Amino acid sequence: MKDPRAKRREILSEVLGIHGSKTWLTATVMLIQFFLFPALVFAFEGRNARLPGPMQPEPLQIAIAVASTLGAIVVSRQLLTPKFNEAEQRVLLPFESFVTQFTIIGVCAAANALIGIFTGKGPQVYFGMGLCCVLLLTVMVPVYFKMRPLYQTATATPQSTQP
Repeated sequence: MKDPRAKRREILSEVLGIHGSKTWLTATVMLIQFFLFPALVFAFEGRNARLPGPMQPEPLQIAIAVASTLGAIVVSRQLLTPKFNEAEQRVLLPFESFVTQFTIIGVCAAANALIGIFTGKGPQVYFGMGLCCVLLLTVMVPVYFKMRPLYQTATATPQSTQP
């Protein structure tokens, strides 16, 4: 009898066209959706941006900005710091753990946009959206481009050489 999770993964891989759990399609889709999600929410709920409001961010926005920036930086540093085994060989986190931490970075960035859109007025909305974009561009994108080649070379199957 197959494990129910394995059966679910098999069905999803066929439906979505994703074969194997170590694919970079997942991380690429996540990166794109973290850029699109705040823009979509702003498009549907951004009417607060047209309201007159103070130029400075609210205390809640400042608290979320500090917490999310620290969280994103700490998680990205954990991902980018090389880890070594007993034989002094570099090892990588399992891909599922990488995707989880990559998601945490994206959620930290998106939290700023959501707080800005739903609680801010006028320029405060743009403060949250701007900080979201800055975190995505300065933390999430470099992690993606730094880790992608490492995971691809680690999971590449060696090609047999024929004489």
